[in-house]
Amino acid sequence: MERKRQFITWNRRISWVMAALSLVMSCVRGFAPTFSAHNKFLLDGISGVVFLYTLLHIGLAVWLFRFPRFEWRTKSLFIWCGYAMLPTLVVGAAAYGTPLARINYVVSCAVFIPHITLGAWHALQRMNVQMPLRYSLSGLAAVCMTLSSVLGWMTEM
Repeated sequence: MERKRQFITWNRRISWVMAALSLVMSCVRGFAPTFSAHNKFLLDGISGVVFLYTLLHIGLAVWLFRFPRFEWRTKSLFIWCGYAMLPTLVVGAAAYGTPLARINYVVSCAVFIPHITLGAWHALQRMNVQMPLRYSLSGLAAVCMTLSSVLGWMTEM
């Protein structure tokens, strides 16, 4: 059980790295188009790393949580919204540059935003439990990162 808890912690850390990289990439592409045009290779590399981290994050989640029965509870919704990201990633990669890509982008935001919001809510719940200060600060950092990544995604629309 302890080992599973460690993997869950690492999976959470992977998601924080994804959120930070996504935020940087979204802000640079949205607010600094000249930098974006000159450093396309760098931004495409960051985008590839985020994609690989996302696949790792989803793979670890499936391995850890399997496919829980769907219930209208926050944990179940959080997991299933995260799983719904995989088809949107695959369709988004296949439909890049087509009209389907815009529809897929809206669908991915529709499942990504609840996943991030519920993740932030669960981080706040972990902070409310009696925990050492370092876990509270990392939970607060997670909340800030997840909320800022939602704003980063909104700049790309």
